[in-house]
Amino acid sequence: MSVVVAARPPIVVDLTGDLSQLKAKPYTLKEGVTFSIVLTFYVQHELVHGLRWHNNVLKYGVSVDKTSEMLGSFAPSPRLITHRLPEEDAPSGMLARGSFTARAKVTDDDGKEHCAFEYAFELKKNW
Repeated sequence: MSVVVAARPPIVVDLTGDLSQLKAKPYTLKEGVTFSIVLTFYVQHELVHGLRWHNNVLKYGVSVDKTSEMLGSFAPSPRLITHRLPEEDAPSGMLARGSFTARAKVTDDDGKEHCAFEYAFELKKNW
């Protein structure tokens, strides 16, 4: 997973290791920037119908943003699949700044959960 902001190097969140450590290593995002999340993955073994990305962002344990985006259906392939989610604007202002946690998961039409993890980020005035 990568967080892409124009004119900046992408922020890469490695999902291949221990997913429980993602919450302990927050990344920084500047308030008011336009960003998008890019997912990069392989499909192995069997066809995946209706792959969907779910993301729930929380601040102080209260949900502040929920998104669900259809990624599509994919056949097994040795090639890497890259999917860019629609652009979003980070909130701005004194009340928007702070630490956030997020719960993300990837499911299919059958309800099978292919990946689930929690991550953290900080919204700051400057990078």
